[in-house]
Amino acid sequence: MTNVVPAKTDAGLVEQVRRLRTEEGLSLTAIAARLGRDKGDLSRLAKEHGIRFDAASTRELTETAIGGARLRRAKMAAEALATAEEALSKVKAASDAAEAKGWAVVFGVMIDKSLVLEGREQADHGAAQNAERVAKMYPDMFEF
Repeated sequence: MTNVVPAKTDAGLVEQVRRLRTEEGLSLTAIAARLGRDKGDLSRLAKEHGIRFDAASTRELTETAIGGARLRRAKMAAEALATAEEALSKVKAASDAAEAKGWAVVFGVMIDKSLVLEGREQADHGAAQNAERVAKMYPDMFEF
């Protein structure tokens, strides 16, 4: 560790500290360890440049991370639903029962995953049940 107070004009270091705090949510101790810098020096630098390490800023970062995770789950749910729609069209166009069944399973799994990602269903059993629902919804689909 160096005990040299970083210059106020060291914009690169300031941006590193800011990025590690805001994007990775690291503590002052973790940032000091990662950068190989003295914690006290970085604390002074952070205060000079408005980089906060208090409980309120930690709470804000946590809430932001949770919001980002929700957004990513929503995008994944939409992708799962799009895959389910594609699988359903392939079920309808299948040339034999085995192919239809395979695509019906994909459909069921993707519907299940989209519901789980949306928080509407538990992730323990839904795929098989959804495949059965498809079979009931389209009983003639599996008759060849």
